[in-house]
Amino acid sequence: MRAEIYYHILEIGFSYEKGRKTGERWHLGEKAQLLAECRLWRNLIRYAALEENGVDCSGEAFAELAAVAGRYRLENYERVIKLRPELEASTNRHEGKEAEKKILVNGMLELIAAIERSTESKDGKSDAYKALRQLHNIPRALHGADELGPCVSITFAEAAEYAGSEAMMSAEGSAGFRPDDGKEK
Repeated sequence: MRAEIYYHILEIGFSYEKGRKTGERWHLGEKAQLLAECRLWRNLIRYAALEENGVDCSGEAFAELAAVAGRYRLENYERVIKLRPELEASTNRHEGKEAEKKILVNGMLELIAAIERSTESKDGKSDAYKALRQLHNIPRALHGADELGPCVSITFAEAAEYAGSEAMMSAEGSAGFRPDDGKEK
């Protein structure tokens, strides 16, 4: 399966979860679900990288999607699972700059880590959902053609702006790239 599909799935997961916040305190089971999704999201990012190197990870990815969707009744992932044959057959490609992609992927991983840290505090729910708001647009700069619904692609600059300077500056340092001049550090 193409790596871009994993980024589509991430966008759907991030956006769906971002919109689910209710109240200021954690509800019973809410932290466990969010942590399970964070593990899934990390794995989807890893699978995308493996797919770019020619390793087919679709079986593992769809098994994990099914496990999380089934356990927590997440319709957004169930919809993706039903589209598996079409997604695996897709040939659309998205070409982006490797350095920019590295910054965005590192930014996603850092924001996922922030969400995970937020679950350690009983008052961390608002911080977790703030990170989700920063995170939800990043995959749009990585997926290209729309195959999973209304997922419009955006540019690297737009993704960085939507995510916020704090998240992307941290990711830029870990990627060794300065967007101001486009040269490696």
